[in-house]
Formats: sequence, structure tokens, C-alpha cells
Amino acid sequence: MSNALNNIGKLSRLVFVTEARWGVKADGSTDDSAAIQACIDANPGKVIFFPPATYRITSTLTVSSDSTFLYGFGRASRILNATTGGDAIHFTSTASLSTSYLNNVGMQGLYISRSSTASAGAGLRLTRVNSGHFSDFYILDCPEGLQIRGGQLTKIFNFEVFASSSMSDLSGTADTNLLGIDESATDGGTYQPCYTLSLSHFNVSASNRVQCAMRVASVDGLQGVNGYFARGKDAVIRYKSSRNGSYIAGVTWASTYFDAVNMTTGAANVVHIPDDSNASSFVYSISHAACDFGNCTAAGVLVRKAVSALGFDGGTILNTTTWGIDYEPGSTSGTLTVSGTRMTGNSSGGATGVIRVSSATQANLSPTIVTTASASVYTFAGTVSRLHLGGTASGGTGLMARSGTITFADYSTAYAGSFTPTISFAGGTTGLTTSTASATYSLSGGRCMGSVLIVLTAKGSSTGEVRIEGVPFTPLQNAPCGLALDAVTSGVGDTHLSAVLASSTSRIRLFKLSAGTNTPLTDADLTNTTTIQLSFNYAI
Repeated sequence: MSNALNNIGKLSRLVFVTEARWGVKADGSTDDSAAIQACIDANPGKVIFFPPATYRITSTLTVSSDSTFLYGFGRASRILNATTGGDAIHFTSTASLSTSYLNNVGMQGLYISRSSTASAGAGLRLTRVNSGHFSDFYILDCPEGLQIRGGQLTKIFNFEVFASSSMSDLSGTADTNLLGIDESATDGGTYQPCYTLSLSHFNVSASNRVQCAMRVASVDGLQGVNGYFARGKDAVIRYKSSRNGSYIAGVTWASTYFDAVNMTTGAANVVHIPDDSNASSFVYSISHAACDFGNCTAAGVLVRKAVSALGFDGGTILNTTTWGIDYEPGSTSGTLTVSGTRMTGNSSGGATGVIRVSSATQANLSPTIVTTASASVYTFAGTVSRLHLGGTASGGTGLMARSGTITFADYSTAYAGSFTPTISFAGGTTGLTTSTASATYSLSGGRCMGSVLIVLTAKGSSTGEVRIEGVPFTPLQNAPCGLALDAVTSGVGDTHLSAVLASSTSRIRLFKLSAGTNTPLTDADLTNTTTIQLSFNYAI
């Protein structure tokens, strides 16, 4: 009933732009700018209807009265933008920008395109719009696509913004985009971010003609759902402020595909949060639920500025040439969370791992990782104050490489891998050779379990106690860990043998019980053909 009443209300306010009194020709060649603008200005608070036709304009159509709507008949109602780098349609208040909004306005069912190439100009621009409703529109080859500046409580849905190969190539111009969200300047010298913006059921495809399909410079509350972004030259979506003092907060995406399209010619990154050199601009929270990312020529997610909370819940990150996630914000403030996300085909170039974290207040990582990378799955560096590592991982040359100060809060990753153990006599290896030096391990429930096999072919001339090193994870500080010495053959007759992996080390020491005392095994206890087998199970 409410929808029917709304439609009746709109019909009672309906004005046809093609009525003879306005002088609109709608023939696709006559300049209809002045005639259409006259119709809009003469009918504040009305519904301006564009019947199926092509309307050529050479100056921007401006809507500046509350409760005014532009309606068309889908792609049959076409606005042909022939301005010299200007916007096609602009919704904005003409009143004092520091005190007013343009309220309860909207647009539905229009097809907006360029008649010739240009290096600037949006198909649709919204400035300080409050409670706007924009839907069922299509923007083609307008260099700035859809631009939103300030405003609040606006919903935009069922829309497409597309750049074809015919659009001017702006990929070399910094931060060019087809969908931009930023603050609006006020006449009082202050700025207002865009508040509580909703995007749903959309397609924004940049075809490498701009640097990023979408750029978010300032927003406080952005919800996006059921969308598709494709292929800026450098990034699919970029979060980058325009000035000191601005901020990005409350960004939530759900069921949206961020697609770089091609691992050879597509975007370098899918999500890009660069260091914008604005020390007083902040990124507070960005989250993704059941979103997909991939097909890029470098890292999937590249972060170089601190983010208070960056999250990925479910979905996939796939087919990235380098890291799946490269989180290196240059600051220890911020939290990265990856939960239940499937990561496959990352580091297809093989030289990097899947996730790198260099400095964070907290990293909560529990993805499902399958990789063929010739590097460790994870790399941690700098200071990570709390690391929660879970989920599962397979492939790579090991689970993690670490440097800096990494503090584990908990550790439950399931992973199976291998390492190459080394044997020495008090660190010396002169003349020592082996035919076999292999080891396998698995991680589960915060424990490392595995076995070591070493077969000597010559023990050489070095002397001292036997040391076996290379265990991939050190035992938990001050936590007990146990190792079983399965066999030491060809050298030791005493059957009371044991092995110890001390807390916070990766060195296994071997002992024999002699005259009631545990003494270290030395070179004298081994021969040139000794076989050593160990099994271990310890908390990490």
C-alpha cells in the first residue's frame, strides 16, 4: 500500500520534460541544456520525466530544490553529455554549504553517456545530498563516473558505471576513478564527510582507463552489498585521503567481488591503502564479509597506512602474483583480521608468501591457505604485539618466517610441512657428511609434532657434543616439551637414551644414561654410519 501511495504521489507531481512549453527537442543533436534546465528550475519539488529519447546537453543540468526527482525510461532515456569536461547532472544545494543539505531528491531510469571524449566530468555528481534515492541508471564513458561529496543517508542501487576503450585514457593521472567518495568543503572553511551511504546491486567496471575503479577519500558509514568492481590500472579500490584532518570509518562490504580481471594486464592491486603522507588523516575501520578479491599483477591487498581495524570474513582472495595480503602500515597501531577466508593461487610468481604482516597491534589470522609458493606461507616482521594464528595452510617452504618482536597470543594453525635438520659436533662440521637429513612436521592445536631422520656417511674430525638443529618452531617459553629418541645405531650400546629440546631454542641435545647420570652424546659415541631417528611433540 505504501509503495502504491508513493507512486500516486509522484504521478501527481509528474512533469514531462518534452512538453512543448519547455522547448526540448530530444532529437540527439539539438542542444537541450537550457530548455531542460528551465523545466527543472520551474518545477521545484516535482518529478521531471524524460520520455524515451536522446537529450543532448552542452552544460551541466543542476538540481538544487528539495524533493525534486529525475525519472526516465531506463536505457531508452539517454542524456548525451557534450559538455567540455563538465558534469552531466549535478544534485547540489545552492544555499549556504555550512548549514544546509539538498533533501529528499533522487534519480531513476536514465542512461548518461558522453558524445565525445573528455578528460573530466562526472555522469552524476551528488554534493551534500540528504536522504537521496538514486537507482536504475547507467553511466558510460564519463571520466569521473559517479562522484559523491558529503551528504548523508543516501541510497544508491541497481546501477552501472562503465568505461569502454573509447573513453579517454586517464590511467596515468593520480587517483582518477569511476566512483569517488569524499568530503565536501563548506563556506565556513570546514569539511563534512559523507555520512551513512548505502550502495547495492551495482557494477563499476573501469577497463584500465582510470587508476582505480573506486576511490574512498573520506566517509563515515559506507555499506556496500551485492556489487562488482573491476579493473582500475593501479587498483580496484583505493582508500586515500585528500587532506590532513579527514578520515575513513565504518566501511562495510558484503557479497561483493573486487576483480582485477587479469594477472598479466589487470590492476596491480585489488585493495590499496597507500601512505598518503597526511599524518593527521585516519583510517578507522574497513570490513568485508563473503567478498571475493583477485586476479591482479602484484599483491591482492596492499596496506601502507595504519588501519585501526581491517577485516576479511569468509570469501576468497585468489590469483595474486605476489602476496595475497601485504600488511606493512609503517606503524604498530592497527588490527588485521582474516577469518575463514580461502586463499588460493597467491604468490603465483613464487617468490613471496601468502600473508605478510610487518607491525600491528594485533593480527588475528585464521584463513584456509593452499599455495605453491617457494617461500614461507606467512612472514612476520617488526612488532606484532598479539598474534592469533589459526585456520589451515598447505604448501610453501614452511609455515612462517619471523623477525622482530612477535608475541603469540594463541596458536592453533593446522599445517603439514618439512624441514632440513642439521647435525654438528658442538657446532663443528669438518668432514661431516650425510646420505639423509630429512624431517616432517605438522601443527595442530598449538602443538608441533614430527620426526627427524639423519644417516651419517662420515662423521668427520670435529669433536664435541651432538647437536641437531633446524626445528621450525621453538617451544613455548617455560613449557614442557618431549622428544623420543627412536634409535641411534652403529655407535652407542647404552640403551638408556634421551633427547631434549630446551625452551625457546631450536636445538635438540642427545643424552645417554651412564652410571646414573645423563651425559651428552658426543662424536665419540657415533660412527661413520650412525642412523639417528627422533620424534617430537611440543607446545609452541
